[in-house]
Amino acid sequence: MCLKHISDHLGYGVKTGLPYVWRNERGDAVESLRKKWEGVDLMEKNVPFFESLKLPESAVKVEDCVLELAKAVREQLGSDVPAFTQAADAMVSWIQLWTYVNSSG
Repeated sequence: MCLKHISDHLGYGVKTGLPYVWRNERGDAVESLRKKWEGVDLMEKNVPFFESLKLPESAVKVEDCVLELAKAVREQLGSDVPAFTQAADAMVSWIQLWTYVNSSG
């Protein structure tokens, strides 16, 4: 979802493929959902966040977009769910590493 949102913001055409959720196992779907409820609950928070998120026009590089996205995730989602704060931290770390690797060549 992050990549799709950033690609849309930067004006790149990206099409999605297979469904995000694919259930190919047999068994009780309700019991399976019960086991995976935490992930479903996170998606319930995640989807509206991305639907309402507007990246600033000043974000013109992928790196800028990821940092803005991390900031928004931390501010809007992180206070409720620690996993979102961890995700935001990971996005910032990824950009720092990406910048370091690309500047040392």
